[in-house]
Amino acid sequence: MHEIVTLQFGSQANYIGTHFWNTQESYFTYGKYEEESPVDHDICFRQGRGADGSDTYTPRTIIYDFKRNFGTLRRLNELYDVVEANGGDYAAQSLWQYADCILPHLRRNGTPSQHHNPPIAASEYQQALSAGLTPPRLTADRVRYWSDYNRVFMNPKSVVQIYETELNPGQTAFEDWTAGEELFQSLDREEDLFDRDVRTFVEECDQLQGLQILTSADDAWAGFSARYIDRLRDELGKLPVWVWASCRGMQGISAAAASRRAVNKAKSLVEVAQQASLYVPMHAVPSRLPTWAWLEPESAWSTAALQVAALETATLPTRLRTAAGGVGQSGTMDAMTTELDLHGEQRIAELGYQARESESSGAHVNGVTTDERLRAGQQDNSDTAADRAATCDLFPYEDDLSAQVFAQVECTRGKVFNDVEAGNTTGARTAQGVGRRVSRYSASLQFPMLDSYPAVFKFGSHDNSISAGKVAMRSNLQASGRVAGWAHALSAQARRHIEPEERETIGNALSEISEAYGKGGDSDEDWD
Repeated sequence: MHEIVTLQFGSQANYIGTHFWNTQESYFTYGKYEEESPVDHDICFRQGRGADGSDTYTPRTIIYDFKRNFGTLRRLNELYDVVEANGGDYAAQSLWQYADCILPHLRRNGTPSQHHNPPIAASEYQQALSAGLTPPRLTADRVRYWSDYNRVFMNPKSVVQIYETELNPGQTAFEDWTAGEELFQSLDREEDLFDRDVRTFVEECDQLQGLQILTSADDAWAGFSARYIDRLRDELGKLPVWVWASCRGMQGISAAAASRRAVNKAKSLVEVAQQASLYVPMHAVPSRLPTWAWLEPESAWSTAALQVAALETATLPTRLRTAAGGVGQSGTMDAMTTELDLHGEQRIAELGYQARESESSGAHVNGVTTDERLRAGQQDNSDTAADRAATCDLFPYEDDLSAQVFAQVECTRGKVFNDVEAGNTTGARTAQGVGRRVSRYSASLQFPMLDSYPAVFKFGSHDNSISAGKVAMRSNLQASGRVAGWAHALSAQARRHIEPEERETIGNALSEISEAYGKGGDSDEDWD
């Protein structure tokens, strides 16, 4: 067993994480007459004991967010609440554990008093799940919090609620890098976060494969992540740590907000990527969408769905059972990291993917049927214009599409893609004729369309209002020269707004990243 522990930092990350855990829950099979799932659930789920003594199975995850963003998700749920397990009055008997306290220690005339926010009503979707009924169709206006579409019970140790009182006075928006650093230092000073939150999950693993972190790259959670990973490295050494960093769009925001986001992304690229084994930035609102993709850019529920389809497909090999019976090819985080890092200094990867209807539909991509594409051999050249047009590119830098590719890891799922060559292949070539290393993993398991998932896929005559069914996918993680272009662009955007004492350090680091990916960085004069 090669377990993976997941950490989720902030609201953007938790929208993605909720989709991710819902998908993992859908892979469970029950009963002796059902075929065994190709996914090894012990990798991402842990066994435990509920309040009534029954066995539990909950995600190996730790969720950090402000209390206001958890919605109706409580630290203790039906599995762990002794009062609810015994049919007691939750509100009367355990209010002190769950109340939304604004000023819990305010004293009036020497008498302690508590002030509570009004309780948040459960969404219709959650009410239906609790009653065992078919949930109503979700829409963007019905999703208020990421917990509104959560289908998985969490262990109490997984839920870390942060109160606004932890922030510095006068801080309203959690956007500045330094605010994230200060929050981590404040929380870690009061109680060692690794010992309190992470150590139990790590030590109960038989053979820890690595940690994956869901976070954001352009707000204060990026600073929080940087300091948290420093702490992880002190404790866990060179254990693989994959960071999936979400980036919001720049449309409709002020110049000051755009500058702040650019500075945060530049610092995240330097500080987080330097400590991570693999750093994958993911644009929440890609500048160009393929014909099969659709989203509501203002809805985090919708944008996270487009991101998680790529993330979940790219990481699928790390959760598969050993290859047998055509189930698929398993891989480890360590092996996949090595396959991507061709030159020993490339920790930043682009992420993109393609999606098609189940093989029975004969889906069309740009007017060409899947079978015609396979016969033409187009699938072996990911640099063709048709292939780029059919790919949802999540990399937050749209230029240099023909940049040199050094290494890539391709994961396919579903017969539509797996009729191509399976296994690991080397010697593929880019459009420029330069050799690169390509590693391929395949699995028969397709991506499930759940009732908690928005309609972000359109195929042919279907607008994919489907709330059930499966989708074939091919994800592509690659290290290429586009990273150098992004680092150069970030330096131009951020250098005017970075504090003078940091300017030279950040500038030199971005230059080193540019050089590592095949381009020269900014000159010293640019940062003077």
